[in-house]
Amino acid sequence: MENLKFYFNKLLKTQIGPICGLLSVIIGLSSDLIALSFYSGFNFDVNMISILGGEYSPGALLFNLGLVLSGILAFPLFLHINRILKEEKISPKLREATLIIALISCIIFTLVGAFPSLQDNELFSFLHGLFFLISMIGGIIYLLFYSVLFLRSTSINRFLSYLGFVVILIFAIFLFTWNPIIEWLMTFAIITWMMSISIYLLYKRL
Repeated sequence: MENLKFYFNKLLKTQIGPICGLLSVIIGLSSDLIALSFYSGFNFDVNMISILGGEYSPGALLFNLGLVLSGILAFPLFLHINRILKEEKISPKLREATLIIALISCIIFTLVGAFPSLQDNELFSFLHGLFFLISMIGGIIYLLFYSVLFLRSTSINRFLSYLGFVVILIFAIFLFTWNPIIEWLMTFAIITWMMSISIYLLYKRL
């Protein structure tokens, strides 16, 4: 067990976290756009993104698989961020709570893809909506906590903190409107946040 812990900690000190963060973004965005290109009748003013994973979407399998993989690949990124904040000894309780919420949100996000929104299956549609709502609320919470932690960090640029607050605002607007266009904006916002952090960590070799 001690050897396993040693190698796990050693792995976290590599750049595997931000690399996985970039892969999460690339796979998630690519699967969304490819599924969208296959769906000839998609209407941005009416259709929610979830329809791309439904039974009448030609790219449904790719879309749902992208959700699952992007959620799994986000795990190492959050563990990497936690290691950096831990080394700075920044707000241990808040840091640990943030990590737990972020990892749970990742798990719930994978379930969004595992239970797609199916018009002919009410149970799947209900679970899909429930998991999506929980992952979104979890996202708001961990984005808020990370933004606060980043403000206290000497290693992480404050721009990433301010970016987190902007993403939170977009999430909140979507929660109150459930507008399909805002949902796309929200998707690109969280992608931008994860991509920015991953690139920053790689560039700074943190």
